[in-house]
Amino acid sequence: MHKKKLLIFDYDGVIVDSIEVIRKAYNSVHAHYNMPYADTHEAISKKLEKNFFQTLADYGLTQEQITKYFHEIKEKIESYEDQIMPFPDMQTLLAQTAALYSCAIVTSGHKETVMKVLTRYNMHNHFRLLLGADSEQSKVRKIEKTLAHFGIEKEYTYFISDTSGDILEGKEVGVTTIGVSWGYHTKETLASANPDYLFETVGELEKFLLHV
Repeated sequence: MHKKKLLIFDYDGVIVDSIEVIRKAYNSVHAHYNMPYADTHEAISKKLEKNFFQTLADYGLTQEQITKYFHEIKEKIESYEDQIMPFPDMQTLLAQTAALYSCAIVTSGHKETVMKVLTRYNMHNHFRLLLGADSEQSKVRKIEKTLAHFGIEKEYTYFISDTSGDILEGKEVGVTTIGVSWGYHTKETLASANPDYLFETVGELEKFLLHV
């Protein structure tokens, strides 16, 4: 019974603590694209209340500029990647869930960069699929691709994220959405997107996932 279930994890803010790295990377290129400086974590988090690619488009970036932006951001993040670490107890949670379910990552990060960090902390083997910014911009389409890849129906699928924008995309697909508040968005911001479940600690998430 367990093997028919699918867990789709967001990466930044769920598996790893990367908000300060993302903020520094964003601020290193923001002026080139006439975007506002992000002086706080909250300023970065605000940009993730919907799909980040849509946020960039709302700032007036063309598709060509968005592609260039993500290439530049990738290089900046890689220069800081040794500062990215998994949240406490996350490695244990992933090892346990990978033994029970099919697990995947859907992220707005670059697959190559994400894999480097996962490999450093011996977490890469827990995931059978990783779809990043180089796959699709829409997380709706990435979640749909993940469902098709595993051949698992959406009613047996759980999408775990720390941003309201992601939760809304998960709900659009029709999978069960789980908000976690140790990442980019607060419990209150996540609640505004009406996730099916909302947890404040890795321990709470672990207890739930081991018994779904």
